[in-house]
Amino acid sequence: MKNRVKNLCINIAEKYIENSSHTELSVDNVDDEDFLIFSSQEQCFDSRANLEVVQFFNNKNKALTCLDSYPTIKKLFIRYNTSLPSSAPVERLFSFAGFIHAPNRSNLSNTNFEKLVFLKGNDIYR
Repeated sequence: MKNRVKNLCINIAEKYIENSSHTELSVDNVDDEDFLIFSSQEQCFDSRANLEVVQFFNNKNKALTCLDSYPTIKKLFIRYNTSLPSSAPVERLFSFAGFIHAPNRSNLSNTNFEKLVFLKGNDIYR
C-alpha cells in the first residue's frame, strides 16, 4: 500500500513539475537547437519528482516543518490537504440527509442511507 501511495505521489508531482515548468517557459527563451529535444526534459521531470517524493517518504521527521525542504511536496500538500473554508457544503449534505431520511423510508439500513446520501451529494441520484 505504501508503494501505491508513493507511485501516486510521484505521478502527481511529475504532472505538477511539468505543468509549472511549461508555464515558466516562453517562446522567446527557446533556442533553435533545443526546439526538437523532448525526451531529456521529460526524464528530468521524472527524476526530480521521483527523487523528491522518495526523499520525503524516507525522511524520519514527520513534522509539518519538514515540508519546507520539499517545495513540490509542500505545494501539493497545500493543494490537496486543505479544508473547505465554508460550512455550506456540510449544511447541504445534512439537507440531503433530511430529504432521504423521510418517514416513508423508515426501514433504511445505515449502509443504504449512507449510499443514498453519498449519491445525492454527488449529483448521481436525483
